[in-house]
Amino acid sequence: MALYPALANVDIVERIVWHLDVLAPGRYSTLLRFALVCVRFRDPALSALWRECSVLQLLRLFSTTKVVGVREDPTRDYGSTTLPVYALTEDPSSSECSRFRLYAAYVQKLYNRPGPWIDGWDIDPATWGFMEHAFGNVSLFPNLKDLRWFVDLSAPYAIVNFLSPSIRRLYFNCTTRYDPVDTEEERQRTLAEILGSIRANTPGVADIQMKLGAVYISAALLSPLYHLRALRRFKFTVYDSKVDYDALQGLTALDLEFLSIKVEVNPSPGTILRPLTFRRLLRLEIRTLYGDHPVFDNFVSPTLRELDIWRAQYINEHILRRSCAAWAQNFPSLRSLTIKFRQEDNRGAVMPNPQPTLSDTIAPLLDISSIQIIKVELWHLVPFTVGDEDIVRISHAWPKLTTLDLFVWAFNFPGGDPHASRILAAFSLTTAALSALASGCPHLHTLRLPHVRSGLRAATEEQDASVGDHRLCYLFLPDAEPVDQVAFDRFVGATFPHLAQYDCRGWQGLFAGRLGGMGGGSGVAA
Repeated sequence: MALYPALANVDIVERIVWHLDVLAPGRYSTLLRFALVCVRFRDPALSALWRECSVLQLLRLFSTTKVVGVREDPTRDYGSTTLPVYALTEDPSSSECSRFRLYAAYVQKLYNRPGPWIDGWDIDPATWGFMEHAFGNVSLFPNLKDLRWFVDLSAPYAIVNFLSPSIRRLYFNCTTRYDPVDTEEERQRTLAEILGSIRANTPGVADIQMKLGAVYISAALLSPLYHLRALRRFKFTVYDSKVDYDALQGLTALDLEFLSIKVEVNPSPGTILRPLTFRRLLRLEIRTLYGDHPVFDNFVSPTLRELDIWRAQYINEHILRRSCAAWAQNFPSLRSLTIKFRQEDNRGAVMPNPQPTLSDTIAPLLDISSIQIIKVELWHLVPFTVGDEDIVRISHAWPKLTTLDLFVWAFNFPGGDPHASRILAAFSLTTAALSALASGCPHLHTLRLPHVRSGLRAATEEQDASVGDHRLCYLFLPDAEPVDQVAFDRFVGATFPHLAQYDCRGWQGLFAGRLGGMGGGSGVAA
């Protein structure tokens, strides 16, 4: 039977396969049947079938892959806590090795452990010995782009078979919860071999996420990564150990654009804390900021646009001001600052008395006129006061502001935070703050201010104080205390006539909208 002319077009066939892969029910069986239709359909269908797979799926191509036992998984606190253990029990045949290579050529994303919500499995380390004997110490995946690997330090050579010059994204996790090696020397030696293999076999990798545990990270250990000239994104997490300051210094040789670190830095005795200068860094995530950390004040980048501090510990106002001054000096192109003071990290913190104002605390940052996004999250503490004057200074300093989010986690209702009233008392905001932002920040898109009081004294003030065409879309005023709710809503509607979502009813109405809201609400007209 003659082939329909349109199906001779490779682009059309690949488009059909895309629909079968993404939209059709029964993806696997549908693509399998499509691959069996004819030779023209085979390669596009097999490419979709094998584009993303697990190591276990590939090992099942061998007839000698069997379940050899089970083991406990201490990391899972839900579902089954036992994992079936698979293993190659004999050397695969030459025909099976050829079939493995055939399908491995289609693989672009590979992982050796399932996701956290999927029933798990494990691979017996003896399997890698059979693999090495059958294939040698060479890469088996010529088109692999993305590799996710939980490293078993008892079989470090296993990852070498799966590294490839084509890899652009690499995630590997090597922590105490997964590996059986006990001594520091063995960990150091094995990790050095793995990192050396990554340098030698993945010269084009652009994105690395690395989790390490129970091993001291020195500059010598991390040095193979300093030679990966294509690396642009690096996410580095170290558990139960420390990192030498010089190890971070070595990263400055790379043209990183994104850096995320969760480490405890331990400078060697006599180490000079030279600035950590990154030439092209655009985003910096410091995922923990505990105690008095002059180390993290040493990051410098003239190009940085986003600074995100996930968990900060508040010590005192002097350290916070010092950090703000350092960020203002070291990141002159900063556009976005997010800092989260988490509850569990600030137990026992002593608030200054009297408290400084927000604008005084962040005063050096007010000189950076390019800032567009400010997000501050405060869990059960407020280390500064926030009044109308602070918001006025912010509106004058940051005219390009698009997001101002001051989030306070303090439940002001029965059974909530017993200190909520004291915490919210640090905020003395009125409608004057809203008016200042409306006039000074014309690009403001999202605004959250806690505990705003009305500030309206007469109907004439209500009407005269808020006339404009501001484009604010989202307004959240949790724990607001307007004297006259109707007048307050009318003021908000006149000041920000284009709101898509507006809430001022506290936590119970956080996702409700008063003015033509998303998610319901009273629907008060602007």
